[in-house]
Formats: sequence, structure tokens, C-alpha cells
Amino acid sequence: MAGRSPKAVMPAADTAASNSRNPAPVATVSSVSAPHFGGGKFRADFTDGGKSVTGQAGIFKSTSGWQDGKYYALINDVPVGTIVRITDQATGKSVYAKVLGQLPDMKESVGLTVRLSNAAAAELGEGEGRFGVGVSW
Repeated sequence: MAGRSPKAVMPAADTAASNSRNPAPVATVSSVSAPHFGGGKFRADFTDGGKSVTGQAGIFKSTSGWQDGKYYALINDVPVGTIVRITDQATGKSVYAKVLGQLPDMKESVGLTVRLSNAAAAELGEGEGRFGVGVSW
């Protein structure tokens, strides 16, 4: 390593990242943490049966999907195991999720059409709260 100094090895981007007044690395770090699985593992299993509904989506916490793209949903009146396509009405992005069951009977579900795993919501670009979706199956 003769003739090479640590400064010569460090890329310019790393130098900028070490500057605490530079907010750009925060955006880079958060975008890396969101999954990018092209809609998810269940995309190939989706069959459009011509049924759809629009409404509000909520989020539930899950450890699934962050590493493998397996997204899950809770929705009423759709059989367990069905693969649904969920499209964010604001962005047009879609994910494919397997239905785990019905919406839980609790106040957080009032007014919701579907609840998505947090990994699925992150791929849609949503963080917390409710957002408009279209659901097809």
C-alpha cells in the first residue's frame, strides 16, 4: 500500500456523507432500506379474476417481505390464500400480496378496505397512516 493514503482511498461521496451538515445521505439511507422486489414474490401467482374494490389501506407490522418480497394483506370477503394486486392510487405503483385473513375487528380497521404488511407499504412508497388503493383479485 505504499504511496496510498487513506484520503486517496475514500471516495468523494463518503467524504460528503461524513459532513454532518449535508442532509443528502439521510435520503440515500432511507431509500436503501425500502424493499424493491418488482411488486413482490407473489407477482407470478396473480390471476386477475375481474374483481376489484377501491378504498383506504392501512399498515400492519410484519417481519416478512423485507428480505424475500413476500407481502401479505388482510381484507374482508376475499378467500385466504388469494393473491391480490394492490395499487397505490397516488403513485400508480403496485404490489402483490397473499391474503392471510379478514380485517381484525378493532377501531384501527374502521373505514379500511385492506391492511398491508409494512414491507408491502414501503415498496409502494408509503410509510404510515392511511392511503388510497385499488385492490384486484
